Amino acid sequence: MAVCILFWIGLGWWAIATLVQWASAVLARRRRPAAPSRHKAADFSIVAPLAGAHDASEAYIGRLAELARAGAES
Repeated sequence: MAVCILFWIGLGWWAIATLVQWASAVLARRRRPAAPSRHKAADFSIVAPLAGAHDASEAYIGRLAELARAGAES
């Protein structure tokens, strides 16, 4: 009788744990609404160590310059 009770307790525990895991996975797949950004470029510092002109592409340097113009500290 004790083995039967332990079996049903174990089975119930497994079923509840499985249900929680599946519910968590379903909730994790839902897309949350995007919150409006509270930060501006001026709130950040740019750390971009370069070892000369050959170290970065023109596009990369251009994006850094855009960020600097937007107020990010470089």
